[in-house]
Amino acid sequence: MKISAVIPTCEATWNAGITFRSLPELSRKPDEIIVVMDGGKEEVEETSLAGVPVKIFQTRQRGAAAKRNLGVEKSAGDAVLFVDDDIEFRPDCLKAMERCLEHDASIGGGWSFIENQAFREPGIYSRMVYWLAGGRGIKDFGGRCFGPMINIYARPWKGGEEFRKSDWMSTGCVLYRRKALPKPPFEPGFTGYSFMEDVALSRRVQKKWKIGAVRDAWVFHHTKPAPYKNNAAQLHEMGLMNRFHILQEVEGWGGMKAAWAITWMELLFLPSKAREIYNRPSKIGSLKGSISGLAKIWRKVF
Repeated sequence: MKISAVIPTCEATWNAGITFRSLPELSRKPDEIIVVMDGGKEEVEETSLAGVPVKIFQTRQRGAAAKRNLGVEKSAGDAVLFVDDDIEFRPDCLKAMERCLEHDASIGGGWSFIENQAFREPGIYSRMVYWLAGGRGIKDFGGRCFGPMINIYARPWKGGEEFRKSDWMSTGCVLYRRKALPKPPFEPGFTGYSFMEDVALSRRVQKKWKIGAVRDAWVFHHTKPAPYKNNAAQLHEMGLMNRFHILQEVEGWGGMKAAWAITWMELLFLPSKAREIYNRPSKIGSLKGSISGLAKIWRKVF
């Protein structure tokens, strides 16, 4: 199986020291690396890293989704590895994901665990909110996506099967079988930070293929500061709008049902959001984003 790694970045220069710091030690390296970055003109540079050919595309296209689409278009692998530009691989990560795809032809994609963003067992209040927001009957919330697109990281496990099905997959580090990907993989509506783009893609793929977490695939996330991450209002508004889009276009919900579900979800999370703002007034942006996002959603309905 030939594997193409696709890495979008908004940086002027690609920080290979983060993404492939451990590339020489990987038990399975990608067969090619496609980096897509912001640029004033469309051009490509060819180089290599630890023996792996690298193509660096500069593009005027903005947003991670658009960059990933271009990367897939320019890649040649039987499988596509989507990976963020601030992810560091553990040695057996890619080998473990590839093994799952090779052993089961019905698996469309497998994703890795993130050491410093692991699954957290929801407390009593969170479970109550999840239950009210559409999670009725769910006993284990690991890897689940329910209600108005509430998505939770997969729960790690030891021993037994190498692959466990999940309801969605993150693009932080995920390996997709190329023929399982829609064309293009990501819709043009996911712009900028492209919040929830990974949920939209994995939910589409799940309609025909198995998707899930891979037991022995692990990475570390070096979260980098970026201007778009500082605008909490904009991010929260985008999250609500993209959830609304996914519910309608991917899940097949009607506009009114989707709008009510998202509004209900925001009301359920309001107490915890108010407590967070009380402790950290700088978090007021998330409330502003909630109000503006809901206003835009209801305008679309009417």
